[in-house]
Amino acid sequence: LKLQFLYFIGFILNLRNKMKIFIANLLFLACVMSANGFQLRTDPTNSCRAYGNATTYDISKVMDWPVKLQGGGYEFIFDPCTGVPCPGQQGNNIAVCQAADIHWPCGTTNGTIWMMSYVSYTQWKILYPNGVNFRATVVTFTVDSNATKTTIKALPEENLLYNFEIKGKCLGQPFSPAECNN
Repeated sequence: LKLQFLYFIGFILNLRNKMKIFIANLLFLACVMSANGFQLRTDPTNSCRAYGNATTYDISKVMDWPVKLQGGGYEFIFDPCTGVPCPGQQGNNIAVCQAADIHWPCGTTNGTIWMMSYVSYTQWKILYPNGVNFRATVVTFTVDSNATKTTIKALPEENLLYNFEIKGKCLGQPFSPAECNN
């Protein structure tokens, strides 16, 4: 019984350390994002649209949502607009579902934080918080005027913070080329 108690205490202390690291990473990310740009206001009726500085960003037509992608030994299902089902999990607002030993929600469509770069309108990030066990996902959008198609890839995980990157010519950005409006 003493040994089980010691294992339990060790587990709790380890969990506390992981929580501290995760919270520190989120705070660091928020500081970096705010130091390099400004926050956009998410549309309360459409999680794929945000406003700021007299501009509108709308990612609803960037891809045929939901998308599946592989990265870090996991499969992810991502739908920032309507959410995805995540087997065994509650809620219909799950933006990112990770298929691992079980399915893990890694961010929701409500509570998103959109950050725009001060430098240009061609790069922005969206943080999808509120995943299970402190999971969250950051998606970086980068406009590439030479891109012939839009791509998405999963980048390495950083302490339960998942990173996706979307690159393309037409990413729902303001002041987009004429061919993006078709």
